[in-house]
Amino acid sequence: MSDLKGIVRAAHALRAEDEERPLLLATVVNVAGSATRRIGARMLIAENRWVSGRVGGDCPGAEVIRKAWWFTRDGSPALLSYVSKGDEMDWGIGLESNGLVDLLLEPCDVDDPFDPVAFLESCLVAEKRGAVATILRPSNRRVAVGDRLQIGPDGAVRSTIGEGQLSEALASQARAALESGRSEVFAEGGVEALVEVVIPPPHLYLFGAGADALPLATLAGQLGWLVTVCDDAGHPWTAKWFAGADEIRLGAATELAAGIGRDGRGGFAVVMTQDYDVDRRVLGALLQSHARHIRVLGSPRRTQRMLSELGVSSDHRVHGPASMGAGAGTPADFALAILAETQALGTGAVVGLPGDEMGVVHERRANPEIARIMGQPYG
Repeated sequence: MSDLKGIVRAAHALRAEDEERPLLLATVVNVAGSATRRIGARMLIAENRWVSGRVGGDCPGAEVIRKAWWFTRDGSPALLSYVSKGDEMDWGIGLESNGLVDLLLEPCDVDDPFDPVAFLESCLVAEKRGAVATILRPSNRRVAVGDRLQIGPDGAVRSTIGEGQLSEALASQARAALESGRSEVFAEGGVEALVEVVIPPPHLYLFGAGADALPLATLAGQLGWLVTVCDDAGHPWTAKWFAGADEIRLGAATELAAGIGRDGRGGFAVVMTQDYDVDRRVLGALLQSHARHIRVLGSPRRTQRMLSELGVSSDHRVHGPASMGAGAGTPADFALAILAETQALGTGAVVGLPGDEMGVVHERRANPEIARIMGQPYG
């Protein structure tokens, strides 16, 4: 997930410097053997250097980048297979080493309506899933490597493949990927394609801008999450402290809280203003929103008191502070535990530890409905 935001931002920065700068997007489309790569891992290449993202455990060397440019020298997408040998990359098709990795190389063109970076950006901006089916190995001349069918975050279907049985099959597979959140290689009639779902990162809404909130915003940003910080008090130092946040809102905390998710975007809220009355107002607004997960710092008794005063007996989205049993004691500890537990909720995993009274306020195990709504991965 972190690759998505980093790649889009890096491409924007490079194009702002030079609109004509050539860029390549490399995507892992298949792995075999013991290769550590994962399908969908991406890397942005500019000129002779790696820029953002990763397609393996190590940053690619000059030889890797040189090969990538050579294979796409005519401006067309290309499929490249190479053998992974630990810290080395041996270009070829053999399996005598640790594993085989198939890499799709796509030149990026801001004027191309099917520009791969533009598609990633559309999903990131809308904070909704998209799906793309890309031809990897064609069996006839009617399609070529890199031809694709896209289902955008708005549901619109666009394709360079044309109409016919193959197009219908790929569209069906792409819709299934959107529903399941899983990417896979699809083969039919000798044609091989990667059907990939593009999942935007989670969006963290952080209500509170004290020093204890900074590690949470920082770590979430490093994980590639979208981060919005809301400072109800409107302190002048907030913008400087949280310079890495995607958005900073001063004041109007309840208005922001109430609007989360109304546009169909997912949101995860953490309330930590350190002011009981403000926390209660924000929590009340969040309960009226479509926020997927709400965490309130402070004791479970404090959170339950707020709910009672708001006339709410329980809400499966509301959770207490991060698990003290997991070693959370400093603000950085809490940040790690909060993000880890929020991630776990999407899978239906157990959160908190046995006997830990600082876990979930209402349920020890994630509600299956939460997992269904949140999806895994997020998006």
